[in-house]
Amino acid sequence: MRKETEMKSGKKIITENYCDECDEEIHALFDEDKFFAHKVGALKCPACGAIVMPCNECEDHDACGDCPWRGCKPVKGMSEMSYVKYIKAEEPKLFRMFLAGDCGEFYQKIAKKVNG
Repeated sequence: MRKETEMKSGKKIITENYCDECDEEIHALFDEDKFFAHKVGALKCPACGAIVMPCNECEDHDACGDCPWRGCKPVKGMSEMSYVKYIKAEEPKLFRMFLAGDCGEFYQKIAKKVNG
């Protein structure tokens, strides 16, 4: 099960994925140029250690033979707190929406913690 939330900030992409093994929510931040140049590592689930291949980020679903995630090394995904801290620093308008609860109670609680 995967869910996609994509937002571009400059050349960075924030992605929200779910682990296929344990369904843990995983956030990650990666450079768009490196992704499309096939130089980005996979996500490693912090809960169970499984490698998560975020195929929902792919723009060309017919290019699996040239998949950017093929043969990549696992890296740790962002925590929810890291994700919201990044949003506060890079996307203040979206952070204000988090604080207001426009993106749900879950992110509102984290945004309030980040905001102090």
